[in-house]
Amino acid sequence: MMTKITRNILFPVHFQNMALLSVICFCLLCSTVAAQEASKAVTWIEQLEHAQGGYTDRPKGTVSVMSTTAGVRALGYFGSKPKKPADCEKFIISCFDPQTGGFAASPKGKPAVVPTAVALMGLKALNSKFDITKSRTYLVQNAHTFEERRLAIAGMEAFPPIPAEVSPWLTTVKASANRFGVFGPEMGTTWDTGSVAAMVLRTGSQFPKSQQDIIANFLITGQTDDGGYWNPTTKTTDLASTYRVVRAIHLLKAKPKDENKMKSWLAKCQNADGGFGNAPKQPSTISATYQAGIILHWLATKN
Repeated sequence: MMTKITRNILFPVHFQNMALLSVICFCLLCSTVAAQEASKAVTWIEQLEHAQGGYTDRPKGTVSVMSTTAGVRALGYFGSKPKKPADCEKFIISCFDPQTGGFAASPKGKPAVVPTAVALMGLKALNSKFDITKSRTYLVQNAHTFEERRLAIAGMEAFPPIPAEVSPWLTTVKASANRFGVFGPEMGTTWDTGSVAAMVLRTGSQFPKSQQDIIANFLITGQTDDGGYWNPTTKTTDLASTYRVVRAIHLLKAKPKDENKMKSWLAKCQNADGGFGNAPKQPSTISATYQAGIILHWLATKN
């Protein structure tokens, strides 16, 4: 009895093996390139280390709670960590106002919601044991605008549980959906929809299943041709807008429509100095570099 041998005439075995080898080599090359780009980003961030502790927002820039938190978190997403974490923590705590429980952007400044929320994120990234009880209360009592409340929830998420007092905030933003089930003027925008969705989902709250599916589809299909997401104010694609939307997509346990195109666009945002700008050919900033790092992390994460 003869054994039947099956052969792929159009694509012989040795060519199949060569093709597989090429794919493996390509993946290794991509990993090497990614590692090199990450290393360049780390080097750029490290040069922003300030004598006071913390990081400036750009070379010869100012040091603040916001830039320090962005630096600490960006280093983590690019596979590194601060050389002097204790100094970073000390700087953030130096911006704390014990009377109000809030943080200022810099030492001896006036406490405000945004630096308070961002300070909590930075302290979490540094594994700080600082007592943030008064800061949570400060955020609940002083966050009034949508942007303030969105960031307040982000800060409180770092030290759960999120207080029940934010429940009315969620009721208000959920009720602002338009007739299509998304958020923003007219037919809605990915900026507004991503912002609201992330704010709600970070608390552990949900939208009705049918609306959540509509939101996910709206955000996924709203990716621009260049790979990022559109800023409705400047009417251009930028990192800040892409960051907001991709965070929401990640929380929805989904992925952007074209991940490779997004990675390609992000690569164009990285400058020769190693940092990232808010868009291609824009100067590097620590906030844009952090946003690029966490987006790349989300793209690499299996939901």
